[in-house]
Amino acid sequence: MNFAPYSIETARQRAVDALRNPPPLARLVRPVPKGGLVARFVAPLDLLKRQNWSRHRQTGELSRVKKELAYHMRCQNPGLRSPLPGRPFVRCIRFSSVEPDVSADTFKMCIDLLCMPNLKAPMRLNFLRDDRPRDAEIHQTWEPAPQGGGFGLIEVFTGDPFADIKEKRRRIRAPKIKNAPGTVAAVPGAKTRNRPERTAKGVHGGS
Repeated sequence: MNFAPYSIETARQRAVDALRNPPPLARLVRPVPKGGLVARFVAPLDLLKRQNWSRHRQTGELSRVKKELAYHMRCQNPGLRSPLPGRPFVRCIRFSSVEPDVSADTFKMCIDLLCMPNLKAPMRLNFLRDDRPRDAEIHQTWEPAPQGGGFGLIEVFTGDPFADIKEKRRRIRAPKIKNAPGTVAAVPGAKTRNRPERTAKGVHGGS
């Protein structure tokens, strides 16, 4: 089957068509979104580089790919003025004819672009405070696509907007361990050494 050259419009339509049906392979599990859809991006496969590719490229070539990907995503959505509250949900699906390795992490640069901008990365889109697990729930998966018709899909959902409040409440409600006066809290797994008790005259047992 011949496919038209990649374009944002055709990739978006292919994504919508693919999401209407379950994954074509029984072993594949498509992450179920949490919250409402905030933004949807598509990207060509040649910008979704594996991490081993990034580690073995010169700074200039890697910088070129990052800038091209940033412009490609920004033209689809300019980003937010402030990051989404709580713990947003991000779903990344790679549609390609070849399944990548588990550690390929091909959406790494896309996820970085969803985070807050800084001096080194002013082109970021400010959807996420950070990509740490406590700040965002992120999933990267793969689904088969005919050769020549591949692309990447990146979706941002509101997730749990009250995750911060829930975390604070859990910390407040957590029981505090009170220690006896003059003792130190025991650390699980730490080795302790028994010491003789001291009395007013010195070490217990002394005269």
